[in-house]
Amino acid sequence: MSLHVESALGYHGSPLAYSDRDTIVTICGNALRFHNVTNKQETFLWGADRGVSTFAVNRKSKLVAYAAKGEEPTIYLHQLPDFQLLETYTEIAELDVVGIAFSRLGDRMVTVAKEPDQKLIVWDVENGKKVVESVTTVEGEFVTVCPADADLICVLGNGVCTVFEIELNYKQYEVIARQIEFEEEFVPICHEWIPGGFLYIGCEGGQVVVANAKTGQLLPCGEGCNWANLYAPVCSLAVHKDHLLVSTLNGVLRFFEHAALEDSHSTLNMIEEIQLVGEEQELEVTAMAYNPTFDQLHFATNEASLFKISLKGDSMEEHPDLSPNKRFAAVTPVAEYHCGAVTGVVALPSGEHFASCGVDGTLRLWHARSRALLHKRQFSSQQSSLACSASAGMLALGSSEGVLRLLSFKAGGAEGEPQVTYRSRLHDKALSLLAFSPSGLLVAAVGADGRMFVHSSGL
Repeated sequence: MSLHVESALGYHGSPLAYSDRDTIVTICGNALRFHNVTNKQETFLWGADRGVSTFAVNRKSKLVAYAAKGEEPTIYLHQLPDFQLLETYTEIAELDVVGIAFSRLGDRMVTVAKEPDQKLIVWDVENGKKVVESVTTVEGEFVTVCPADADLICVLGNGVCTVFEIELNYKQYEVIARQIEFEEEFVPICHEWIPGGFLYIGCEGGQVVVANAKTGQLLPCGEGCNWANLYAPVCSLAVHKDHLLVSTLNGVLRFFEHAALEDSHSTLNMIEEIQLVGEEQELEVTAMAYNPTFDQLHFATNEASLFKISLKGDSMEEHPDLSPNKRFAAVTPVAEYHCGAVTGVVALPSGEHFASCGVDGTLRLWHARSRALLHKRQFSSQQSSLACSASAGMLALGSSEGVLRLLSFKAGGAEGEPQVTYRSRLHDKALSLLAFSPSGLLVAAVGADGRMFVHSSGL
């Protein structure tokens, strides 16, 4: 017997990358999920070990590399789109690999390991051998290679941004580490490259600064570039060929014209601002990625939601989803998943739908094949268990506070929103297991306090 995975639901903070114009790659469980945003089809590259810690894609050479989780991890290099295994890399780290990056042409791959060794290794992709190896001064969180110069590598983590430059001396490669010098109020969070060996760096205090990677110096801001007006920590950056996109923790996206790097100064001008949440609310954009043609961007949030940004072309007909009052960009929700652990999932009698619950306090109804979220109901506490009775047309939902709820989905059919018909606090700890009798007349509830109750479902 074999099982074929048709689709996956969920997002938990992984990077986003495009493998081609229409396909987004994310980590999903022990796999890389390749989701085609046009036809909604999904394919999976399954991890060979104990999970996937990070990955990178190179569209130029059609490569994808991922690192396995755990001690002494292996990195696997595959060819796209058929996932042919090209190479495995070992002796990389004692513990997890935290970052992988390709050079623009895909001829080099850079890996960064976490503590205790904190190795930075540059690999020759063609022969699978090390070009050079170094050690980062702090544990890195993000690594990138300069698109215009493969000898420049930026590693950022724990408030430290370091540029590593590779030099060839007497037929042997050496690494020069150059830490970007920040003033005390600037704590770097994220970075992106600009053509010419410069870096945009987003900071915890709401500043975005420009640094010269060759010298390690920040460029002074020109007139009109007072980045204190962002008012909230910078979460992520994305570089378009024509502009810079900045997201901040207060749920605001801002588009800026690229810095005019003249006379050793940097000046940026804002094009448009988009508010994703209400004032005084927080929303962290965890990852952003433009497609290869730069007319569309997807981004993900810490609330496990995915969004699409459509950029306006020469005519409104090119992007019909743009509202008339938006002259530059429009944001469209793509998917909303459970935020945190999923604690229960059951199939509904229709065979086309299923329900799930999670620590985010929600009960959700899904269409299995389309992966569409049909209904979401928010409760005040974490939900810890779920059961379904086909004969009773009922769901049993247990919470982390020991509350049992019975919900009927008979009235609206399989797609109808479940209605609460019964509620009782049975336990003083979480309800860990729920089960209906075959007739649906009885429901058993087991709590983390070691007690079990059997209830009539009220039919």
